[in-house]
Amino acid sequence: MSGNPDPAPHGVSGSRFVLGALGLTLRILVKSVLTLALILVALLIAVLDRNPDVPEPALPDVATASIAANMARELQEFSKLPPGQVDWTLSAEELDAGTRMLHRFFPVARVEARVSGEKVTVHASVSLGRWIDGLWTNVRFDVPETTDGLDLENLRVGYLPMPVKPVVSAASKLGDRYVAPGFVESLLETVVAVEAGPETVTATLDLSGPETDTFSQKIRDLLRNAAGLEDIGPVHEWLWYINKAANLGLLPRGGSVLPYIRFIMTGNQVRGAAKQDIKAALMALAVYCGDTRLSTAFGMSPSGSVKTNCDGTTLGGRDDLKRHFLVSAGLRAARSDDTAMNIGEMKELLDSNSGRTGFSFDDMAANAAGIRLGETLMSLESDEIESLGARIEKESDILPSLEGLPAGLSEAEFVENYGSTDSDAYRSLTAEINRRIDGLPIYAGEGG
Repeated sequence: MSGNPDPAPHGVSGSRFVLGALGLTLRILVKSVLTLALILVALLIAVLDRNPDVPEPALPDVATASIAANMARELQEFSKLPPGQVDWTLSAEELDAGTRMLHRFFPVARVEARVSGEKVTVHASVSLGRWIDGLWTNVRFDVPETTDGLDLENLRVGYLPMPVKPVVSAASKLGDRYVAPGFVESLLETVVAVEAGPETVTATLDLSGPETDTFSQKIRDLLRNAAGLEDIGPVHEWLWYINKAANLGLLPRGGSVLPYIRFIMTGNQVRGAAKQDIKAALMALAVYCGDTRLSTAFGMSPSGSVKTNCDGTTLGGRDDLKRHFLVSAGLRAARSDDTAMNIGEMKELLDSNSGRTGFSFDDMAANAAGIRLGETLMSLESDEIESLGARIEKESDILPSLEGLPAGLSEAEFVENYGSTDSDAYRSLTAEINRRIDGLPIYAGEGG
């Protein structure tokens, strides 16, 4: 019997259709993924660069340190003014000093700010070495004159022009996570106007409303987060322990500060997670025996210069060496970078100005030794900290010899002999200081 062959069963035909549809869907999906991957690669190529657009700033000199310190004092004085608006005018020289000091404390960022016409042009290069070695992100934007809050224009990331609002929104979210919740928003609310002159820029800050309190709190949150402490409570506890021990006569009000240092290392309060607790202890000691004003830098409520039971003590027979050593130890515990050394270096540059004590390498040695103590204690567990504290018997166990280190140098003398903090002569002397510290058994990890 002739005729067409029997048609395929309906189920087989349906299966072929389903398989064909799945194959088509898979091909579309693969093409979509590849397209998205190519777009992502293109975006990365556009926004990342192997070279920074902003050259590395020159290291700060005496003049730069002095200008930056004056800017910080101006900001501090604003907090004492009655509620209202205040104008903060910065010259091109001050903008340059501020960006140079910023790089000194945060080497991953290079920033240039230039006043041109009726705007300020900001150019920044940020190293991604923490995540992707050898790559940079270059950012450029303008801050135009405005009487209606802070504004940005002509924003570019790498080669790409970017819409401002989404970038600000993303920056706000990053600020919430890595700085302090609401920090970026509070900053934007505080700056209410910008005026750019030929050689200056003036920012009008609104210090009258609840935003001011919010912004001040965000600043404290920023500092606390930078210190790596989610809770400042342990620092307050350690301040109470130290003060209580001094009031009971367990710690001296004169003589060597060494008993205070041993107290935070061998006291019963060292417990639990050593790194967090000894961090709080070092920060508290930096405030109590170093400088009570440092409490603000640790994100605590602002305080002025207040006398404590530790004020009569010394290190190496000197009050200033004690303060250099303990402030540096506290800052090093609070931060995981070179902030402590940079702050000490800046202070010495300021001291070389006329009418001050002069640049002193013995102070720098105390800074470096304090940093080494902070590094050492932060690397140990509780029982190791207590054991090390028991081996510290004299000041020379933690402070190197200061013999032959130049002190009291005026600005002219510093420049004549060392030029800058980037010179071979300066580096040679700081290397000698580090060699002396390396030779101390306590820091070398040897026996007492």
